[in-house]
Amino acid sequence: MPHRIRLLATALLVAFALTATVFGVGSALLAALAAHHVAKTYNAMRKVERVARGVTGAVFILAGVYLSLKCSFALPI
Repeated sequence: MPHRIRLLATALLVAFALTATVFGVGSALLAALAAHHVAKTYNAMRKVERVARGVTGAVFILAGVYLSLKCSFALPI
């Protein structure tokens, strides 16, 4: 009887070890895949942000020129 208990305990230990290993490897693969997608999204957002900064800068410069001509110099625009 003690031999069967020892065999059952060993089998349970091996099952738990394999489950933990599969879970660990799966989690690592999932994290690597998620990091790859986050990096791609970040690069796309960086390109969009660069264009948005240029457009925003141009809008503010044009608004400043317009308000300067209209208010400071009282030009009819």
